[in-house]
Amino acid sequence: MNFHHYRPLPGILTTLAGLALLLPSNVWAQKTAGGSVTGVVINQGANHPLESVTVTLKKTADDALVQTTVTDSQGRFSLESIPAGDYRVSYGYIGSDSKETKPFRVEAQTKALDLGRLDIGEAVLQLEKLQVKGKQREFYNTIDRKVYTVGREIQSATGSASDLLQNIPSVDVDIDGNVSLRGSDNVMILINGRTSALMGKSRA
Repeated sequence: MNFHHYRPLPGILTTLAGLALLLPSNVWAQKTAGGSVTGVVINQGANHPLESVTVTLKKTADDALVQTTVTDSQGRFSLESIPAGDYRVSYGYIGSDSKETKPFRVEAQTKALDLGRLDIGEAVLQLEKLQVKGKQREFYNTIDRKVYTVGREIQSATGSASDLLQNIPSVDVDIDGNVSLRGSDNVMILINGRTSALMGKSRA
């Protein structure tokens, strides 16, 4: 049997070694591309961190939006992979006035920039006009009672209590003013949700 010993060419070894040295440096460069901006937003009066504050990174030249994030439970925020340039940070709650930092520069010498503590007041929503409308249900059923709301009845302003009771289902009022529910006169009458001494002798 014949054995042949192959010797790789010197040029090929040099090329492979160059690639081996080049690949890690490229990967490292990709991981470290761009800068970062960090900081913490605190309450101006109570001096405690504020959560869920919107933080926006803008270009100083044209106010172009670059990144947006929110603060965590410790009031901290972090903006990553920022190209070199001049920026400023706007921060505040949604619906309230925002505050801005002074312009700063991200460059090769200051890739990791800490803005420190940024003060802001408590969240105050600014609404030009707010109108709340509600409607009370005319009837609702609970465990021990049925409640009828008669405030919208015309007779609540012009009639008597007997007139109102006669319009409620299952309630009867006789000519003497005695009230019965489904034929039973064992009825408890409450005034404004409470018992009254007026019902002691004659409920009619």
